[in-house]
Amino acid sequence: MKKTRPALLLGIALVCWTCIGKEGLEPIPTGASTATPTSTPAPIPTATPVPPTASPEPTRAPTAAPTAAPTSAPTAEPPTPAPTPKPTSPPNTPPYFSKCENLSSPLSSSREYDLIGNVMDAEDGFLCGAQYCVGASVSGACTATSSALNCTCLAGIDMFFRTLAGPGTCTVTITVRDKQGLTGTTSCSYSVSAP
Repeated sequence: MKKTRPALLLGIALVCWTCIGKEGLEPIPTGASTATPTSTPAPIPTATPVPPTASPEPTRAPTAAPTAAPTSAPTAEPPTPAPTPKPTSPPNTPPYFSKCENLSSPLSSSREYDLIGNVMDAEDGFLCGAQYCVGASVSGACTATSSALNCTCLAGIDMFFRTLAGPGTCTVTITVRDKQGLTGTTSCSYSVSAP
């Protein structure tokens, strides 16, 4: 019986190992001690206290100097248009006696002549009436008659004069005015032949 004990124990151990599983009890080798090994618990590592470190102060970004807002260049005001000059009326033109050509040179000596014409004005046109006749004169080889100047709306201006003995030149000067009172002088010259 003593010789068969090891074999019996081995058989029991194999059966138990099979029933328990591989993760169960290890099979006890023949001749090994049956004492259950006690596992020594591993020492629990102790955390080494870390001294608190001062948190670094947050680094502030450099503050940029305030940038002055760009000032826009002053807008140039459009030039003020020059005032449109008011149309000015043309200067008043002096009136004149027309029809010097009613008489032609040469004039005969010692003869009476009648110079007929009109008062003309650039602004008012034909003017008639005694108010527009200022006066008349003659010079040279002629002389005025007693009724030298007549001004009417019917005949216009009648200037009477008489030539002297020639040869020479007779000049008739007539002065007239317009509605604005501006006066004008016209001279008509004629040659006088010898008697």
